[in-house]
Amino acid sequence: MKGSINRKITIGFRVVVALVVLIGVVAFQNVQQFFDTDHWVDHTLEVLSQLEDIRSTLVDAETGQRGYVITGDEHYLEPYNTATANIDAVLQNIRELTSDNPHQQARLDTLDPLIAEEFAIMRQIIDLRRNKGLEVARQMIASGNGKAVMDNIRTIITAMKKDVDDCSSL
Repeated sequence: MKGSINRKITIGFRVVVALVVLIGVVAFQNVQQFFDTDHWVDHTLEVLSQLEDIRSTLVDAETGQRGYVITGDEHYLEPYNTATANIDAVLQNIRELTSDNPHQQARLDTLDPLIAEEFAIMRQIIDLRRNKGLEVARQMIASGNGKAVMDNIRTIITAMKKDVDDCSSL
């Protein structure tokens, strides 16, 4: 009888130890999954932030360019000059953040020349205002070339944001 009770206690003890080990393994896996998920949430937020930085930098450049065109005052070019100095770093950051995503890299390959074209158009308008006056610069703006390029840029950025959102909800 005594042997039977000891055996039952030993079996019970082993079952309890096995359950504690199993619970520990499951808890460890859940914590690891939490950290992985947290990393991807941070990554997603950083990508979205960098995409917004691209859009914001371009809007700042346009603001400076238009302020200069309207007033002829070089001080209005400060946002344009800052944007020109910063856009390459912003693009490099987003390229690094999405280096593991060929689809986003392809979109960036399309976006880069559009951004360069947008800055070239802005530079041309600034030069026209500086050298030929307000009316010639206004006509260039009214041609809609810059707006069309910026609309394409917005479309690509929106698609990239949607792709990031879609991937983060998986």
